[in-house]
Amino acid sequence: MNEYHLLLNNIENVIFSENEPLDAHSTMKVGGTAKLAVFPEKTDAFCRLADQLEKNKIKYHVVGNGSNVIFPDGEYDGVMIFTNNMKNIAVN
Repeated sequence: MNEYHLLLNNIENVIFSENEPLDAHSTMKVGGTAKLAVFPEKTDAFCRLADQLEKNKIKYHVVGNGSNVIFPDGEYDGVMIFTNNMKNIAVN
């Protein structure tokens, strides 16, 4: 378990995947791997993730369904947050 996973694994409603192939999350089917990919299922889980990443100065990117995204080759040494598992998102 990598250090990012250890830091974030107490957040509920999130699926974690280490060394996640990014090409599987792009409609263009290109890209290397992410050190850690996270898939929040609820808005509050997303907010807790972003808060922890910001507080700990861990770099991250947020990706929706991966349409028109070209991920770089090699390893992304940060956290990729994929929001495609989130349903019924509302902004107040």
